[in-house]
Amino acid sequence: MKNLDDCVVAVSYIVPALGDVASTPMGTNQPGVVSHLQALNDLIQNSFLERTSRFTDASLLLAILPFVFFSNRCPGIASLLILWVGGLLLIFGLDAWLVFARNTVFSAIYVAGLWTATNVAEVARRYVREFVERLKLSTTMSFYFSPRVLEKVLKNPGSTEAQEAELTVLLTDLRNSTPLAERLGTKEFFLLLNQVFEIQTLAVTAEDGNLEHFLGDQFLSYWGAPHPQPDAPDRALRAALVLISRMESFREELPGEIRELFGYGVALHSGLALVGNKGSRLRLDYGVVGDLVNTAARVESLTKYYGVRMLVTRDAYSKMTSPPPSRLLDHVVVKGKTLPIEILEVSDSCSKPNFEKIAQDYLEAFTRYRRGQFDVAERLFSRLAESGNDTPSLVLMRRCAELRLHPPKLWEGVFRLETK
Repeated sequence: MKNLDDCVVAVSYIVPALGDVASTPMGTNQPGVVSHLQALNDLIQNSFLERTSRFTDASLLLAILPFVFFSNRCPGIASLLILWVGGLLLIFGLDAWLVFARNTVFSAIYVAGLWTATNVAEVARRYVREFVERLKLSTTMSFYFSPRVLEKVLKNPGSTEAQEAELTVLLTDLRNSTPLAERLGTKEFFLLLNQVFEIQTLAVTAEDGNLEHFLGDQFLSYWGAPHPQPDAPDRALRAALVLISRMESFREELPGEIRELFGYGVALHSGLALVGNKGSRLRLDYGVVGDLVNTAARVESLTKYYGVRMLVTRDAYSKMTSPPPSRLLDHVVVKGKTLPIEILEVSDSCSKPNFEKIAQDYLEAFTRYRRGQFDVAERLFSRLAESGNDTPSLVLMRRCAELRLHPPKLWEGVFRLETK
């Protein structure tokens, strides 16, 4: 046959398959007919595939290293993936060209494996670096932001835009700061402040509250933002009660002279406020803005006026699911406000054992006071102030005496305070 001119025909009695490798009576994975014919053709044509030297293979492997620079320059995972695929195509393209053009093969699999391992290592390095950076950032920022605010800021930096929210704020203030600083000295007073702030911070964070700021000897925290908290007043109350208990224990450990000067006030108030970033392009602060904070500060200042540790506004008390025993102390219009505020004293761990009895007697006297029966109210408050050693009753007794001597033209049962 003319088609077989200049051809070599190999005949074998074992033809189980026509592939490169097959199972034969001589064993498994034996070279098949195609492999034998290819080897015979290479022998006749003197065109055997040549293997690159070990030096060349090592050089090709080392040539991968300069490309690490390009992987570092890729800004994102997508670009790194494109670089990796491009590298694989280059490696296997070079391998195919050498086979068909030069009858030469090199360790393409090893080179491709090293290139893949290099890219995987780069991805792992980026994730580890990002994790470490986020961990360092989170650790650093946790000293300045409450856990809930920090969580939201890290997940979505744009979420700190101002939003209106229903909040409950807890505000505390240290009494007699100037005399304490004079007696203790700057360093010791600074240490005292930090110990007080530590107590307050632990009490607030235990109830998932947010820390607004430490301003001098004043401490402000809040519930209800950046995530809504329907039980915000309950959480604030529990934090306040724990705070008072721990502050009293801390006070007992102070030296006698310092213990006599040491005092504080606590206020709880609820209402609407704006929460978000405030400041300038160079310095931002996440916190609360609005009349809510000003009112809370005015209420806190009244704890000294009435001689009590804590005052709760009706706005906060009415939202509590399990309100503790309380007494309505007064209806007041604080300085800078036009509408009256109802302020209450709630029972805490330091309250008198007969708190509820005092509250009942106080209510009777306060009802007379509200009706304008100042003489009767004065006697009832006087009796309560003497028998119960009750400071708020003493304050109202003196006020009734003043009102009895100088009756107002129009009495609405609301007292206006002219001082902060």
